[in-house]
Amino acid sequence: MIRSIFFVLFFFLFFIINAQILDSLKAALQNKPGIDLGFGSRNSFLLNDNVKFQGIHIGARFGKKLKLGISFNWLNTTTFNRVAYFYSSFNDTTSGYFKMAYIALYTKIIYHKTKRWEFSTPLQIGYGSSWIQYQKQISLKHQEFKKNMIVYEPTVAIQFKLIKWIALSGNFGYRFVWHKDERVLSNLNGPIYVLNLDVLLDQLFFEIFPDSPITHKYGPAEW
Repeated sequence: MIRSIFFVLFFFLFFIINAQILDSLKAALQNKPGIDLGFGSRNSFLLNDNVKFQGIHIGARFGKKLKLGISFNWLNTTTFNRVAYFYSSFNDTTSGYFKMAYIALYTKIIYHKTKRWEFSTPLQIGYGSSWIQYQKQISLKHQEFKKNMIVYEPTVAIQFKLIKWIALSGNFGYRFVWHKDERVLSNLNGPIYVLNLDVLLDQLFFEIFPDSPITHKYGPAEW
């Protein structure tokens, strides 16, 4: 019930906000695309625990209104639990480290921007897996009890630039996971919240290499 309420609220929030700037998005797409590259982390609740996800993204930005691209995201918190806690076998006492990773398409619609402030609605939808492994460090080998899933993450965000390539950001949203196993869903859905110091890798590159052909084509660093 709570998951459905969150979904409805974010559905209308995104359509109300983004419908207001549809014309400006059409104009933004007429601009020459630039590079959008970054690395960040976000907090969430998962398996009744406070966890951290990290991600890296690369894509294109169109003016100061729209960013599109692809990202890779992974669970960066060491979570140890019994398999029976989040999979269907209630009698299974196998224990291991829970891991989760997914690739996503992202869009970020910026509906207000000044020299330092930015208000936006980031959105990710992707496909990935969760699994159990018996070592702490994430591994794409030796995966047990692997489950594939679709992940949908709508958020609203505020960013304040300290300098051209470092910013404070705050996000709030929700992670919706689609999977045929209801026990997986009930443990992997959860709120997303961020208070973060972001390194804007594209802007940092433009600052360090102002004479680079890449900077001439896609830069310079901007407020």
